[in-house]
Amino acid sequence: MVYITPEQYDEAYQKIVDDAVGRHGSVLILVSADPDALCALKVLLTLLKDDSVTYHMIPVAGYDDLRRVNRVWFHGGARTHGSGTVQGPTNPELRSVICLNCGGTADLAELFDIPELVTFYVIDCHRPFYLYNLFSHPQIIVFDDGETDEGLEIVKQAFFRLENGAPAPAEALRESGPPKRSRSPGSQSDEEVDDGEGSDTGRSPPARRRRTGTDSDVAAGPGAADGDEPLNPDGDTNEVDPDRVDLSDLSPGACRHIIAEYYEQGHYAGQSTAVTLYMLSLQLSRENPDMLWYAIVGLTHQFIFEQIDEEDYWSQVQVYTDEVERDTAAPSSSSSLNMHVKRVTQPNGIRYSEEFKFMLLRHWSLYNSMHYSRYLSTRLGIWSDRGRRLLSLMLAKMGFSLSDAHQIYIHMSPENKTRLRTKLDQVAPDYGCDDLVFPSFVRSFGWRKGSQLSASDVVHSLVALLKGNESQSDWQGIVPWRAAPDGPSGDVLAPPTKSEQDTAWLQGFYTAYDSLGDLDLIQSGIQLAMKFQRAIVQQGISIIERRSVKTLKSFRLAVLTDNQPLFHHPLTLTQLVMFLADATQNHQNHKRSASLPFVIASFNPIKNTYLVVGLLGDTHGPNKKSSSDTPGDHHNPFGVAFQKTAERTGARTKHDSFESSVVEIVGPDLSNFVEYLHLYL
Repeated sequence: MVYITPEQYDEAYQKIVDDAVGRHGSVLILVSADPDALCALKVLLTLLKDDSVTYHMIPVAGYDDLRRVNRVWFHGGARTHGSGTVQGPTNPELRSVICLNCGGTADLAELFDIPELVTFYVIDCHRPFYLYNLFSHPQIIVFDDGETDEGLEIVKQAFFRLENGAPAPAEALRESGPPKRSRSPGSQSDEEVDDGEGSDTGRSPPARRRRTGTDSDVAAGPGAADGDEPLNPDGDTNEVDPDRVDLSDLSPGACRHIIAEYYEQGHYAGQSTAVTLYMLSLQLSRENPDMLWYAIVGLTHQFIFEQIDEEDYWSQVQVYTDEVERDTAAPSSSSSLNMHVKRVTQPNGIRYSEEFKFMLLRHWSLYNSMHYSRYLSTRLGIWSDRGRRLLSLMLAKMGFSLSDAHQIYIHMSPENKTRLRTKLDQVAPDYGCDDLVFPSFVRSFGWRKGSQLSASDVVHSLVALLKGNESQSDWQGIVPWRAAPDGPSGDVLAPPTKSEQDTAWLQGFYTAYDSLGDLDLIQSGIQLAMKFQRAIVQQGISIIERRSVKTLKSFRLAVLTDNQPLFHHPLTLTQLVMFLADATQNHQNHKRSASLPFVIASFNPIKNTYLVVGLLGDTHGPNKKSSSDTPGDHHNPFGVAFQKTAERTGARTKHDSFESSVVEIVGPDLSNFVEYLHLYL
């Protein structure tokens, strides 16, 4: 068994539990630092604790952390290597390694010396999956969301033809598992940013492997089909239609081309990892309202960061609306369009709600929520005097005085709250804001004031807590940070740290995790999120006022040359580029220019590097208008483009993030890198 369908999640979990019987610490959990992974972790740990399974949990920020885990946990352990067997793992009782939102797009057999008694379980929303993880290693089990069986048949057949010289047997992937591949000795990686820990930690995540030799070598990444023979005598290698091609007659060159196209489709998001774990809890008949809420928050994180499109999001919201109605005692007839949801029978009840696209409205003033929301501020052009006047005029037409609008929302009069939605529906279309709400959910945490949170509130809080300690001097006193554990005390083991920066992000990780069970911490995160949003919008306004956005042939570019530690974090820089992209798209008359992708680079003088984030143009999230676009429109090409550009230019880069559209570039190499980037977009 190599990948499993949703119907088999419970079988894989039962194997984890069975392998833990009579052993202490048989499970190692590697968790990415993002809200979806945190929510998935909460569900998973609840299940494991109920089954009395002991575990170690390690937060991981990138591929360097995975390599360190390999050195600490597996070097010197009984592991298979080539045709021989060497010494056992650091923990001889270890049997299961669970990867949450990490590892799915990388070659795990390359990153880890996998012991012969250990199985890796990959639950990762990042796509596309690395094909060897899916098809070729019996000790790696990937939790698939159904995409592989539904959409990857031709890729699967091409993979097996190159590996075995014949099509995949009908039941090969379900029963016996495909044969192991041979490891190529001397796989090389791009020259990268030196992190001071030697060549071992400077390698890029092996989401691609170059192979040479016989036709049985499988192309394992973008560009691998260059120079291969064409699919047909006419030389047409641009597209392969599985309905017209006899898969059994595919040539090796055609197979390599199919696999190269699979990797070159760009990064996109699959099923939320928290949703996957919630589906597991349903199969085990052990779901509860907390798990349902974590799944909703994980899904909402994907939507807010525009990783999935509206059609996919809305279809999943409908599923969870049914779940909420089934699992809670809350009445479903009352709408919360006016943000004034009635108290429900259960103090921790979840209910459907249509949410305004104003950030953190329940916790901010109406004016600030509108002014700093990406949706409204980028449409009104809040960076100009005219845009600010439009906001004041909009409120006046709605019948809200500035004094009312500057009140904290929970202190506004019930009358104003009640008429807010009606007035917005009447006035907002005149300002290009005719799509003001999106479907979501709210949850009540007891009866105290301010204890009702929307799923998007929690997402913003988690994001702020995860990155908040990066600039501790600026935000000190807002959040009671929890320090990372020193060692394997209890159930948690922090990875070895190499600098104070490691300790900082670990503090943010543990605080964010704790906040999922602590309303006061969530509220602290919300306060921090407000401060971050102010800084992001102010920085965006400064960039626009200075006319620092350059429109190039294939993308827009903004470069931050000042030392601004806040924007050295990928999450904050991503939020800034999303604001700038919306601003330019909403105020660009030329349709093609408006839909251009956006690249932003932030300089870190201490490391002499630029952190670079690439954003797909014209995406559709909670801040965009309704669209009928397909999931394919959310394929971000920057991971492939960054890799090819680095190879073309020789730029010193480091691809350490699990998000392929984030890369670090040595300062002097940025200019040449940008010059050639357009060739691959």
